[in-house]
Amino acid sequence: MLKQRGVSAVEPPAATDQAPATCKLVYILGAGHSGSTLLSRLLGEVPGFFNAGEAGYNLFTKEQRDAEETPCGCGKPSGECSFWAEIISGVPSRVRPYWRQVERLGWSRRMLLALRGRRQTCSEDAVVASAMAAIYHRIATKANCMVVVDASKSATVAALLTGAPGIELYTVHLVRHPFGLVDSFSRTGEWLPRVMPMFECVLKACWFQNVMFELVKGRAYWYRTLLYEDLVRNPASTLNGLVGQILSERVEMPFLRGRVATLGFQHDLEGNGRVPRSGNVEIRPAEVRLRRWERHVVWLTTFPLLWHYGYFSNRM
Repeated sequence: MLKQRGVSAVEPPAATDQAPATCKLVYILGAGHSGSTLLSRLLGEVPGFFNAGEAGYNLFTKEQRDAEETPCGCGKPSGECSFWAEIISGVPSRVRPYWRQVERLGWSRRMLLALRGRRQTCSEDAVVASAMAAIYHRIATKANCMVVVDASKSATVAALLTGAPGIELYTVHLVRHPFGLVDSFSRTGEWLPRVMPMFECVLKACWFQNVMFELVKGRAYWYRTLLYEDLVRNPASTLNGLVGQILSERVEMPFLRGRVATLGFQHDLEGNGRVPRSGNVEIRPAEVRLRRWERHVVWLTTFPLLWHYGYFSNRM
């Protein structure tokens, strides 16, 4: 049985501090290329779960026209999708300008916003959080599901949702080894037009992103750190452990046979183009093609993160 690292949970806030939670939301944090699309699509096959893909990013931070052009898993632009069209048009007008302003903030101010989290004192924060909660409720109602999964990976969105009324937030921090991140960001593709240099990747994807996620950790009442390498090494055991903690019961996963997952039709928004949307998907570790000197440099610049997330006790 795999060891579970980084599980952190404290008691939910008292009912007097927050409205009763009625919508379970699994929000996946992680740097780009950390495996969030794979994890969300696997969770989307679990009975009672609905994978919304990168819903928070597409619904809240994009202009309505751009959001309507976002591809859905059904093969249509989301503005023409029977599931998403009404939800996109129903996003309150003040939500998108708020997040456009957040996106323009510098690193330090975005960290402060993540730190503020549930303790926000700005009335605008509270209004936007309530509006976002209402959208997730609408998604859950339309999908007729117990749990909504959002793979948007934004620490500032997660921090704001910790104070959203009616949201039972389950925050999953998906960590990938820096070797895999640097290698993945070095490969171009249709969905990745620009290669990210090694030092930029180490600074942004490894250090800045993980520091932001750790700030959310102190404010979320349920937070789990999950290693991408554990997921691909033993997907069934890892998913069973994660889903069992969220639902407090064991759920059958007939779509998983060893390392092969059978993915069905999902209304997920966007995501990594390398992960198939449907059919049989073999889950296997990606080949890391870094040269020896690159591995040394990445190791020297990220070894505190490797130690913190338990990689020294893993044989990679």
